[in-house]
Amino acid sequence: MSYGLGFKYSAETYDVSAGVKYIDIGNATTSSVGSNFEGNDAIAFGMKVGFRF
Repeated sequence: MSYGLGFKYSAETYDVSAGVKYIDIGNATTSSVGSNFEGNDAIAFGMKVGFRF
């Protein structure tokens, strides 16, 4: 399951876009070592600035 939020702001000469996402990865077991991981999650974010001329 994941949740995301983003926005975009536009002005006359530039644009700014940004977003953030929360990802619930859950439990996992590695195949080579056999280690167990529980309750994994991640947060991803990004930002972009564009200029017009």
